[in-house]
Order: sequence, then C-alpha cells, then structure tokens
Amino acid sequence: MVKSDTMRCAIYVTPHTVPSSVANLLDVLHGANGHAGRVVFDTVLVAEHRGPFGRRGVKLVPQAWLGSASRADIVIAPAVSAPLLQLRRDCPRFIERLPGWLAAGRLAASACTGAFLLASAGVLNGRRATTHWSAEREFRSAFPDVRLRFASLIERDGPVITSGGGTAGIDLGLALVEQAAGGEVARRVAAGILFDYRRGPQGRYFPLTPAPSTGDSLVARAQASIHERLAEPLTIASLAQRLHVSTRTLLRRFRADLGLTPQAYLQRARIDVARARLEATEASIEQIVAEVGYVDRASFGRSFKRHLGVAPATFRRKVPGPRP
Repeated sequence: MVKSDTMRCAIYVTPHTVPSSVANLLDVLHGANGHAGRVVFDTVLVAEHRGPFGRRGVKLVPQAWLGSASRADIVIAPAVSAPLLQLRRDCPRFIERLPGWLAAGRLAASACTGAFLLASAGVLNGRRATTHWSAEREFRSAFPDVRLRFASLIERDGPVITSGGGTAGIDLGLALVEQAAGGEVARRVAAGILFDYRRGPQGRYFPLTPAPSTGDSLVARAQASIHERLAEPLTIASLAQRLHVSTRTLLRRFRADLGLTPQAYLQRARIDVARARLEATEASIEQIVAEVGYVDRASFGRSFKRHLGVAPATFRRKVPGPRP
C-alpha cells in the first residue's frame, strides 16, 4: 500500500554492527526520498552504548539514545558479527524493550544476522523468519520456536520483516520502499544502484553442500565418495560398505557432523553441480540431468526448484553474460 506520510526508522547500532549493512540500508532509504520527491523515510541511528563504533576502518556514529526508538514507526537491527552470548550480554536494553515496542503497534525488521537480536527478544517465536544461510544451524539450535526459512531473501510475518544474508540491507530497504512508496519507486531505486529488484530466493546463491568435514575423517571420506559418484545410484548401505563401517555408524556420525543424512547430502551435491553447469556451460538440461544422476528431467526439475526456488530453465535465463 502506498503511504503519503513519512516512515520514521530507528536503526539500532552496536559495537558488533556490520557497517556495510547500515550503509546499504541508508543508501536505499535515502534514495527513495529522492526518487519519490518527498521524505518517505526519516532515519536515525540509535544505540545503548556510546559511539562511535569502528569495524575495518569504518565508523558508525549513533545519533540518539535507544529510548528514542519508541517514537519510531519501525525499529531495524542491521547485520551483526559476534557470538550469540556476547550479543545478549552487550545488547540487553534492545532485547528487553523490543517486545513492548511491537505491542505498541510498531514494526521491527532485521538484515542478515540482525535476526539473532530479534529472536533473542522473543518476537520471532512462532513466526516465519530468515537470516544469513551460513547461520542456519546455529539459529535453528538457539531458536527452535522460530519458523526459519533461511532460503528466503525476505520474510514478512505480521509486524516483523527479516532479510537474508550478504547485501540483505539492500533487499530489506527495497522491501520497505515498496511498502511505503510503491513498487515503481522501489524499481527506480534498484535501477539506480544496479541491483536486481526482487532477485529471488537466497537459495539461488549459497552452496547447498557443507564444506568437507574437518571434525570427522569418516564424514569427510563419505563426502568425497559421494562427490566422486554423483551419477551413480547410491544407498546408505552401499556407502557404508565402501567405507567399512556399519550403516548405523555412518548415519549417526554424518548427521551429527553435518546435520544431514547422506541421501540428503547427495541430492544437494547433485543440484550444486547442476547449478554450476547451468551457469558456466551451454550443455543441455538433458545432458546435465544425466551427468548428475537423475532418472528424468521432471524429477530433476522438481528437486532443483525445491532447493533453489526456480526451475532450471528460469535459473539459466537469469545468469548474466556469455557462457563458453
């Protein structure tokens, strides 16, 4: 819905805030003011600690005390980089006050790992949410009551908006621009920064398979064996026999180390290879289907879309530039 009033945005910064996340968000929101010809967003950086905060040579300077966020329409937590226990220790007032702000009719949002702050405040319990794909296991373990959809770039659930990793500040900003000023303004802002508006699920970008295990040599050997035989039929029993362990042992240690079964890992590995082939070559989809061990194009297409959110042909059309 297009609004005619100004949205007051309190952007919460801490010593652990990632500056680029704040900069990306501010660029989009202030860009919307220019394209709309009016003040769509009035932004302020709020904090519960004295600044400035510096990371990698870039400093964030809070403009107001955290309490002023109570006058904002939306409170935003940009990406943070710190262990969860440290965030809880260093951001107590934000975590304590956020539920009350929402209860008073305000909105809350996060970019990337800022979702850890929202979840720590309990406002994501029972709600859909997303965060950076690399934080999936930690987030699920710490917040089992959150309906995590980490493959999404944007998740809206009631008064809360969360966004995925990387340039999530831009994705979040564009979602807010669309909400406050309409899709045309959002498209103009995205065009101005050469950004793909509504660029699809986060799952299109991250590797589906975990890196080779460094904590369990059996699991590392199992991963290598799977990658060597992607085109072959594979059962847990045959893999265990090849590695000279029992099926139960393999399944238990694989799950404990990677959070996946060997069969789920195999499917992800096949899709990862197929994605790379679609991006880098002109091989037909039928050729790729055979190379990664699927029986037919239909089953491959269903698996590809389930993991990456788009059909193989659609994914290939979105890949920029010529392929050899």
